[in-house]
Amino acid sequence: KMKRTNLTLYNNLNLREQGYKLNFFNKYNYFNSLNFHKEQIITTESFINCLNFNKNFSNLLAFGDDDGTITVLKLNINLNGFDKVKTINVHENSISDFVWLDESKHIISGSINSKVILTDIETTQQVLNYNDLSSTVNSVTYSPIDQNLIAACTIEQEIALWDIRTPNVKFIDQKKKIKIHKKSKKNNSHKCSSYSTIKFLPQRTNLLVTSSFDGYIKFWDIRGTNNSNYQLSKFDIIPNANTNRAIVSIDIDKYGLTLIASLADGNIFRYQINNVLLNNTLDQSLIAKYQNKLKAKVLIIL
Repeated sequence: KMKRTNLTLYNNLNLREQGYKLNFFNKYNYFNSLNFHKEQIITTESFINCLNFNKNFSNLLAFGDDDGTITVLKLNINLNGFDKVKTINVHENSISDFVWLDESKHIISGSINSKVILTDIETTQQVLNYNDLSSTVNSVTYSPIDQNLIAACTIEQEIALWDIRTPNVKFIDQKKKIKIHKKSKKNNSHKCSSYSTIKFLPQRTNLLVTSSFDGYIKFWDIRGTNNSNYQLSKFDIIPNANTNRAIVSIDIDKYGLTLIASLADGNIFRYQINNVLLNNTLDQSLIAKYQNKLKAKVLIIL
């Protein structure tokens, strides 16, 4: 029976501090000995911005870098390290985010040059190339129920939705200009309404959740209403203006019941999604607090 091994990345800035080295941790060793076993996987010449395991093919790991390439690694036969399978030139600029499609060896990636690309990892060919967005793509996602539906959000408050069976794009939210507020003399921070993360709700094909750098979590119905209003709910989860309001990233458990949000001030909160859908409330509970600020995306495996 194959021993399952997972890697959890808490702060991708650590990769840069280590000289672009990607390290491998066995979480089962941690639970057995309360100590992480670390093994270097690869050393790269470019910054590593994002990485993910393939959930269905758990022996495959990929990462995207500042050169616009995606590198695919495979767990070796001894289950004690990774071998490089291939490196694919996908984007012309830095890759900001990517996800594996669950039931295939395809990757959806977004970059700072505002493109979203669907790539076949086995053939290394681009299946689809979307250039409908106007600014840096911060996050990409797909519907776990209908994998033909993919979505992306940008720094200029754009939320775009595509059905990969058609060439058309549907904008759920679209703003012409990013809203930047001047720095406050009290806390020397600023509020930015850019979207940081986008997720489909599991078990609900029509619902999206976004987080933003100005402290809001928003729920969206991609079907819209008669007046084309797609926003269902909006929650200001950081009402205290004297703190860093940025929500760095969010994740949702596979049942669509719990949402986890990591904040730039070092806090990580848990929210019950059912309360939003039933009575339009979002109850918050603190599950972790770090002294160091979270400046990079946090990958939370639930």
